[in-house]
Amino acid sequence: MVKRSMQWGIAAAAVSVALTGCAGGASGSTANADGVKIDYGVKDKELTIGVVSDLSGPFSAQGQSMVAGNQIYFNERNTGDKICGYTVKLDVQDHGYDVQKAQTAFNGMEPKVLAVTQLLGSPQIGALAPAMTNSETTTILSGWSSAGLASADQPNNAYYAVVGTTLPVAVIDGLSYLAQQGAIKDGNPIGHIHLTGDMGDNALKGSKAYAKKHNLKLTDIEVTGQEVDLTSQLAKLKRAGVKAVLVTAPPKTTGQLAAAMQAARMDLPILASAPAYSPTLVDASSPTKDFIERHLLATTPLVPFGDDTETSAKVAKEFDEGKKSGLIAGSAVANQEVNYGYAMSVVLGDALDAACKAGDLTRAGLHKALGTLDHVTTGVTVDLDYTDRSRTPSTKAYIVKPDGSAVGGGKLVTEVSSDEATTFQD
Repeated sequence: MVKRSMQWGIAAAAVSVALTGCAGGASGSTANADGVKIDYGVKDKELTIGVVSDLSGPFSAQGQSMVAGNQIYFNERNTGDKICGYTVKLDVQDHGYDVQKAQTAFNGMEPKVLAVTQLLGSPQIGALAPAMTNSETTTILSGWSSAGLASADQPNNAYYAVVGTTLPVAVIDGLSYLAQQGAIKDGNPIGHIHLTGDMGDNALKGSKAYAKKHNLKLTDIEVTGQEVDLTSQLAKLKRAGVKAVLVTAPPKTTGQLAAAMQAARMDLPILASAPAYSPTLVDASSPTKDFIERHLLATTPLVPFGDDTETSAKVAKEFDEGKKSGLIAGSAVANQEVNYGYAMSVVLGDALDAACKAGDLTRAGLHKALGTLDHVTTGVTVDLDYTDRSRTPSTKAYIVKPDGSAVGGGKLVTEVSSDEATTFQD
């Protein structure tokens, strides 16, 4: 629950970002002065954690903001309640959304880090899964696909952790909210525009499951994200007589959908998965700003950046301070991805604390400790449970309403939990 209330610089008492690797590790465990078992990533009074992200490719804006969130959290710990008495250093590596570069980056840092607090990119996540498992490296994922969960079909995901509600479950919660508000009823036709590939296909599982349970007539339309406009796709939905449209695609596609609906005078609810919404959609210069503010709702595990909830407001303040001090890259953008990066590191931080308390800060000890966390409160996401890594960490979602006047481009409406989401199996 939440309570209401790139120039990579280094600040003196802040997280140190090492772009080429630092700190040592050993393959055999030893014990520190307090009797806590240690192996990789620990050298003297420093603990090194890795980041493998996109800082120069197509998702660089998101990656830089997530790194800022990672930095904010570990800076808090370094200047306050240190993790097992250690100062955390972040070894940040840029893969530019290239799989080979991601593999090279991780192979280079692997002997020097205890864990990874951010791994961005579906192709990179898939490619690195065997390496993470072989090296027993606990890794926090950037992405909500249930393909990142551990299962009999995905044994190499055992060391991965998803931070938030998986895409299909969030879709189910969002549709449940629309039904509660009377926007859709059993038997209605609905549409789902989704990106080709894992993200869109994964979210589609949620709309199909909800549609089957409530006898909705689902028209799903696959897009590449490279479309010039969505006029022809919308015509198909119009012929189907849909009462609401879901979208799981890049924000550019969401903007095109809003433009087509506005031109066609289709005043229907739009339900956007978390990756489909960006504050840029309600910039003052956007021709569809008013339409989106009236018709769109986002179903997401994240609280809006700069929201007046206690932790989100604190993170926004520390983001501004970090940019001034040089801790955070000048090119990092203030958006919900900062909250996301912060939440990733809270999850890892809680696991590190649990491992320290258990007297085992080795990779194996950290992996075991993460599995004991049944109620992680990040303050910027729904609460999370990691005791069953084959299930979504939460079955709840937030409903966020776009608002161009808000700091983070949206306002929190409510938290949603539905029976359909609870019983859904990813």
